[in-house]
Formats: sequence, C-alpha cells, structure tokens
Amino acid sequence: MRIFGGKTGARIARIVQALDLVPPGRPFPKEQILREGVLSMDRLNQLSVEACGHTLHRYWETRRVDWACRMLSTPSVRIKEVALELGFKEFSYFSAWFKKHQGQSPRNWREDRHVR
Repeated sequence: MRIFGGKTGARIARIVQALDLVPPGRPFPKEQILREGVLSMDRLNQLSVEACGHTLHRYWETRRVDWACRMLSTPSVRIKEVALELGFKEFSYFSAWFKKHQGQSPRNWREDRHVR
C-alpha cells in the first residue's frame, strides 16, 4: 500500500496513477509525467524518493517486472509473447533486462516456479 501525504504526496500520487494507466509495453512516459507534475524530472524524482523511496522510473520498471512475472506465471503464455507485449523487439534484450531485475533468465525463473 502506498501512502502519500501533503501536497507533494498528492502530486506524486497523481503521477503514479497516470503511470498505472499506461500499458507496460509503452516507453516510459516522461512527457506525460512532466505535464502532470508541472516540475522538472529531477525535482519530481526527488519528491518521489521522499514520498515513496524510489524514482518514478524505478517505479515504472518495477511495475513492468511485476507484469512480466505475472505473465510468465501463466503456462500458456510464451516467453516471447511477454517480451513483445513489453515492447522488446529482440528476445535477447528482454532476457537480459529480466535477468538484470530478477537475477535469472525468464526461462529459469519459470522453471524455478514449476510453471509448465
């Protein structure tokens, strides 16, 4: 559960809500965030760290990783489909990105969770 207090928290909450509406396969919506937040990206990230403990981009990436894990937990969904849904044109880039965030390849992640 996220707790946002005061004007700063309300501003960050609005931005997080806007981020949650953007499909995870789209690029990080920096321009939308700047319009919503009416401050520089550096300042918005400072406020986000104060309110949530992480930058907005970190939130975005965490959300994408969570989405990938949910999809990979579904046996009928191919790993390549997850990569394409997240906007990766090359499977190898998705695999490297996933491994960077989860510490193992998508295939190994699936095998460790006995998803078949």
